[in-house]
Amino acid sequence: MKILTAASQPWWDLSLSNVLSAAQLVFTIAGFSIAIWQLVRSANANVASKALLEKVRLRLLGNDLLLGLPELHTLEDDLDEAVKSGEPNEIQRKLVGYSRAAARISGILKADESSASEPIVPLLNQAMSSATKAKAEIAEGTSRTMVEVTRVAIGKISKVSLEASSLIARLEKRVSD
Repeated sequence: MKILTAASQPWWDLSLSNVLSAAQLVFTIAGFSIAIWQLVRSANANVASKALLEKVRLRLLGNDLLLGLPELHTLEDDLDEAVKSGEPNEIQRKLVGYSRAAARISGILKADESSASEPIVPLLNQAMSSATKAKAEIAEGTSRTMVEVTRVAIGKISKVSLEASSLIARLEKRVSD
């Protein structure tokens, strides 16, 4: 009895089971290749989606700040007008309005790790503190003029406005990129 092996037979003489085994090997290799290719594609898509998500996050942060920062300029102008009028109740309302807007913007900046170290954050805190002190002094009834009471707060608010203008320019550039 002669034993034939696959190596000693020509390929056209192979049995059906040997042909199916060879086909199974080819399909297994193809399947693993496709699986590896899909894993690589999925990893690349994950990196791309993270980059896109970060860009969207920065754009939303920038939009929030681009809306809020100019409000500080308007509130500063309103406070200046109120001080010129000398009306204590109006000055108090403007100081409270400024403090609230500054607190909101400070909160937005502090919530974002990349913006928490912006130079405007401590300036906002100082302006809020000064505005609160001036408002409290007005509420208690002061013998000083409204210009004297608000001098420190207005000085700190002016510093915030200058830094806000600089931050607006940086944000516009970052959002447009």
